[in-house]
This record gives sequence, C-alpha cells and structure tokens, in this order.
Amino acid sequence: MADIKAPVWAEPTLKIMEEKGVKKSHLLPVLNVTTRGAIGHYFRGRVDLSATQLKNLSEFLEVPVSALFGEQTTTRTVSSDAIALTKSLRLLAAIRPIDDKDLDYFFKIYNALGPEEIVAIQHSLSTADGLGELSEKVLNLINQIKEKSV
Repeated sequence: MADIKAPVWAEPTLKIMEEKGVKKSHLLPVLNVTTRGAIGHYFRGRVDLSATQLKNLSEFLEVPVSALFGEQTTTRTVSSDAIALTKSLRLLAAIRPIDDKDLDYFFKIYNALGPEEIVAIQHSLSTADGLGELSEKVLNLINQIKEKSV
C-alpha cells in the first residue's frame, strides 16, 4: 500500500483555522459532507478537494485560495485582525461601566481612524527591526493612508 501524504493545503489551512477558531466540524456544510471522518479524509489526502470545495473553503475562512496553500496574505490578516480588535473593544466596553455617550464617542473616533489602519500601524510597529526601519515602515503606511483619504 502506497503512503498517502497530507495535501499541500492541509497544514496552512489548519493554521488559518486555528487562528480563526474554526474546527474541522464547522467545515461539514462548507465541503458538502455529512461526517467528520470525511473531513479527515480530505486533510489526510485520502480524497482530493474539488476546485469548488477549495473556493468554498477559502470563502468560509475569508482568505484567498492561495492562502490555503501557504501564501502570505497580509491584506486578509489585517482585515481579520481589525475585526478581532473591534470585537475585543466592544466586549471590553460591554463589561466596563462606561457611559453610553462616551462609548458612542469612542467608537465614532475609532471608526474615523479606521480599524484596519490601526492594526496595520500596530503590525508595522511590532515587526520593525530598529528605529530606522520603524520610521520608514510607519511613514510609508501613513502616506498610504493619506492617499486613500484623498
């Protein structure tokens, strides 16, 4: 019996799923199957995904198909991080004793600044090697944000 290898897309997809809190069982309707065992067959390479199933999987995970094969996708990461940031802030706001008027004002400013831009700047700050690279990354990002605003 020939050794069956996991498909190229399996490991990057599992990583994306882990980051997004998605379990294999959530994929049943996405891949149009009825058992968790069938999902396992895809991830172990016993059965190949169709092009339609790959497309459905990428749409469900909100990433391009290329990300399922390990291609870095900073645009999608920023979007999912921005969504996570917004959800986190809303959750914190719900459990803190903050006046509704103040919350409305905060989120008005937050949305005006742009969650994706906030996350992009945070990412630039956290990945910069030193002050020179930091300044360059942040300035480039600020210029990109200004260009979008015009």
